Amino acid sequence: MTRLLERLPLTAACTAALALLPACSAQKQDAEPTSAGSPVQAVDGAFRADLFAARERIWRGWFANDTVVLAAMLPADFVGIGFGGGPFDTRETAMKGAADFAAAGGKLVSLAFADDRIQRIGDVTTLFSNYTMVFTVGKDSTTQAGRATEVFTKRGGRWINPAWHLDSGK
Repeated sequence: MTRLLERLPLTAACTAALALLPACSAQKQDAEPTSAGSPVQAVDGAFRADLFAARERIWRGWFANDTVVLAAMLPADFVGIGFGGGPFDTRETAMKGAADFAAAGGKLVSLAFADDRIQRIGDVTTLFSNYTMVFTVGKDSTTQAGRATEVFTKRGGRWINPAWHLDSGK
């Protein structure tokens, strides 16, 4: 199965996720800014729930090849860095990867996130997390775990996901 996934243009991003904001450091999701004048804004429970729902939509949308969700949430200037290396993804290659995954018979079995941390600076929200997922392609099942950094912002009152970065955590 690994070889099948390696042939997919977006296999590395088969988990869907994200680009880093290099000037930022991760903070606990409910943490207040650590110093006076810090640009990091605290987030409340409603904001967090809305953000987590957007994250679920984009991940599950990718695995389901939901072109409506992907087209709405991935902007034209999208940048994705996948789990296994390779070139950065664009909106087009991310959508093609989702289509190729579905065409190969890929299915998401389970998806879980842990140790979520949120950084909100102005209109940009970065979500850091650990993830574990299980997916199948044909009769082969794969469990993948790693770290995700996802960038979200609202445009026209709707969440978009302009960047993601996944790594193995090693």
